[in-house]
Amino acid sequence: MAMALVKAVDMAVKGEFPPDVVQLDGHNFYIRSLANKNRLEGDETGYFRHEHIGEDDRVFFSIKVPKEPRDHRYEATITRIEYRGFMNSGTKKYDLAVTGALTAIAGPGGAFAAKILAVLKNLNLQARFDGDWELAAAKVVDAIGRRMAVKQ
Repeated sequence: MAMALVKAVDMAVKGEFPPDVVQLDGHNFYIRSLANKNRLEGDETGYFRHEHIGEDDRVFFSIKVPKEPRDHRYEATITRIEYRGFMNSGTKKYDLAVTGALTAIAGPGGAFAAKILAVLKNLNLQARFDGDWELAAAKVVDAIGRRMAVKQ
């Protein structure tokens, strides 16, 4: 059974591993604990997996929060994606700001969605099976940034 994005993100930020998949926009994601520093490069904060046929893709991200967050500011960025599908593999490096993706994406025709797709879109056979899952991944990264910007 899938768990809510908010609950999974809260657990991950607290250093726990959410026990189940998160379903978002028709795609399954396995959110990982931010205490897990395996596979990270540079100033990356963490990564999560996108489930699909073959090995799951990995989405790496960086979240920057001011030391004294007064107005819940943060910067959420997708740094790279390891595509690991049977029709598509390889790492693509990005520096794509996705702050605000949870509220700004108003369907695939929205300006924010168009920006993300323009950067992330890989025209390949694997995309025919998986669809435009990168938009949902941007929302996951944004949700993690929002949660990290709230002091608790």
